[in-house]
Amino acid sequence: MAVADENELLALPIERAAKLAGVSLRQMRYWDETGLVVPSVKRKLDLRTTVRLYAFPDLVELLVVAAMRRQGISLQYVRRVIEHLRARGYDAPLRELRFAIYGGEVSSSIRTARGRAATHRGRSSFPT
Repeated sequence: MAVADENELLALPIERAAKLAGVSLRQMRYWDETGLVVPSVKRKLDLRTTVRLYAFPDLVELLVVAAMRRQGISLQYVRRVIEHLRARGYDAPLRELRFAIYGGEVSSSIRTARGRAATHRGRSSFPT
């Protein structure tokens, strides 16, 4: 088995990514079209065929969104969480933070003003 060069992009096609996350191809395409989870590589081959390849960071985002959806969190709420965290300075919050979902509430550890991870008291909670 050959070892991939670190400069190569290793990615999964949409079908494999969907199976890994346990979501439908339709959901994957919708999340791409609306900017929720966008593949690193997207090439339109013709009017009906678009190739989408999901790199590791894309898969992390995909798995976080899929987990939130399985817990009953709405897409609208997921988008609000992302917008809130981007306003706090996180460019890619689904990749940068750890999330906990319990009883319809999403929590994440956030940075303090000194750049350290916040304690339990400093957790950010996003009410439904």
